[in-house]
Amino acid sequence: MISNLTESTMLKKIFILFIILFCFSISILSLITPKLRAEDHESSHQKILAKSYIMPRHYIKSEIPSFIHIMFQVTDLSGVGIQNLKKEYFDLYEDGKSISPTESALHIKKREEIPYILKTVLMLDNSMSVGSNLAQIKKSAVDLVDLKLPEQQIAVYKFSEAPVLVQDFTADKSQLKSAINSIELGFATTDFYGAVISGVSEWEDTYSVSEIQQGFLIILTDGSDTQGSHTLYQALSARDNKMVYTIGVGNEIEPDVLNQLGNAGFYSINNFDDLSSKFIEIQNKMILFANSFYWLNYLSPKRGDKNHTLKLMIKDNQNNSYVTGNFNSKNFFQCDEDFM
Repeated sequence: MISNLTESTMLKKIFILFIILFCFSISILSLITPKLRAEDHESSHQKILAKSYIMPRHYIKSEIPSFIHIMFQVTDLSGVGIQNLKKEYFDLYEDGKSISPTESALHIKKREEIPYILKTVLMLDNSMSVGSNLAQIKKSAVDLVDLKLPEQQIAVYKFSEAPVLVQDFTADKSQLKSAINSIELGFATTDFYGAVISGVSEWEDTYSVSEIQQGFLIILTDGSDTQGSHTLYQALSARDNKMVYTIGVGNEIEPDVLNQLGNAGFYSINNFDDLSSKFIEIQNKMILFANSFYWLNYLSPKRGDKNHTLKLMIKDNQNNSYVTGNFNSKNFFQCDEDFM
């Protein structure tokens, strides 16, 4: 009798414990589920962003016997270059109809197969206000030089009273480092807008099958334009569509101005100790941008003296961006082995 009562009591305790554990589990799941859903949503959002591309077009040309050449780039929505896309990622249309990659002998060449020059203007503020931080500025600039591409040419400027060319474009790392290390403190005035104007005048962006030349200005300052020799409007007009990175250090900068000028990117940092990592980040972004070039060519099936439209898209692109253009198929004919 006593044994039966003990067994019954134990079963009741186990049952009560089960109920407590069950309720506890339900409450924990109710807390975790929203978090899991938020994480799933974030993951889904990132996947969508990863498939959102911009496709700047640089060049479309037709060539006998029936070649169409398309030069373009692919970046994400923030302008970071997308590399290593293969022909399977693209859809091509002529006059609204799909073109077979196999029948058209569609081929994609990357930047490595086209002569390419990346020009970079490194514009360093050496006004009196940088003071003892000039040593860190020079060290950070040297770190950037150490990461340069073989086909990257860098010009070095200093600016305070006026922008001064310290080293013209060269791919020689030793010359660049020597030029950077030779920079000394300048004057108690800053011609920042003039520095932008001088920097972007140093190169022209050109795109052709024979050569691609592209440039960037990287300009560093710890303040604002104090001289007044030029205006923000003049600096923006001179920049136009050329790519500019701006870096502002400290609390005396004008973020709105630097953001307007830095169409490739604006970086605000609190102290010069963080400068090296930003230079390296910018250099890596320029490398990605350089590698985001694509030269697509194919054989068009069109014939006769007629105008046609073409459209090149990335499959599943969440952003409404594509390459479009026109060509005429006059004198197009079937390609034989001599042309391949």
